[in-house]
Amino acid sequence: MAAAIVAALSLQVARMTGDSLAHSLGGEHANALIERHDMLAGLLTAAAYPFAAAVLVAAWTLPATSPLPSGAGSRPARWPLAGLLARIGVPVLAIAVVVLTILTDHAGAVAVWNS
Repeated sequence: MAAAIVAALSLQVARMTGDSLAHSLGGEHANALIERHDMLAGLLTAAAYPFAAAVLVAAWTLPATSPLPSGAGSRPARWPLAGLLARIGVPVLAIAVVVLTILTDHAGAVAVWNS
């Protein structure tokens, strides 16, 4: 759960520094490679925040069992519909975030090494 939140916040920092770098290189639309990287970063942002939210919903709604003999820390499921949506949303959004991360990183590398 913490990793999803840190990743979303790190993505925001990367977007802000990327905007500064693009501006210093001659504006956001300096070339098509930077423009593609920026477009993919926007899609990644659009997937990462819902993913972090879905992880939080999953952590809150899905049941938890305890490995302790006393059962301390276990809890029943809360809000069954939200739990069902989280069970579907977390894996789908995770795949989208991983794919978009790879595509965005590749586009950034191509933009840097071809300029």
